[in-house]
Amino acid sequence: AIEDHIKYYHQDVWFTIWNLQKPVIAQVHGYALAGASEFVMMCDLTIMADDAVTGYPPVRAIGSPDAYYWPWMCGLKKAKYLTLTGDPITGKEAAEIGLAKMSVPADKLEETVTTIAKRMAMIPSELLFLNKLACNKSMEIMGMRVAFELMGKIHDYAQTFPDVKEFQVMNKEKGLRTALEWRDMK
Repeated sequence: AIEDHIKYYHQDVWFTIWNLQKPVIAQVHGYALAGASEFVMMCDLTIMADDAVTGYPPVRAIGSPDAYYWPWMCGLKKAKYLTLTGDPITGKEAAEIGLAKMSVPADKLEETVTTIAKRMAMIPSELLFLNKLACNKSMEIMGMRVAFELMGKIHDYAQTFPDVKEFQVMNKEKGLRTALEWRDMK
């Protein structure tokens, strides 16, 4: 089928971060939900405030994640819980299960990230690149990139279900709050 030859466009966005030669650090405070959660998880290091919130609540009404990183980063059982509930978690919880390198009190976040960035800046850029490449290629050998490509197709397929379409129409016509209330009352 022609769909098998079309690359899902979000993959290019997520793998742009993945493929950069320089490390990317996500400094997360406040909310990093849905696409923002996917963005920060594709970064090389994710450092979160203890009270930051991350997750992918769209699994409860809009569809499957298009960047499915959880099994590789936090293990199958935790990945299933996050995928099957859409429950958000705090930065502290994200660090405990491996979705973040660490979490720190919000007032120490910037200082912590700066310290780590300065430490990495002491390493020759060629070595940083090769070390990042080694980590990333190891994940790809375990199937991460192939799974991402499949998830793009699953994400698109999820958009065809009646409840998902109804949520999207309600969101467009009546606003997100109304659509979320409808979703949560089901």
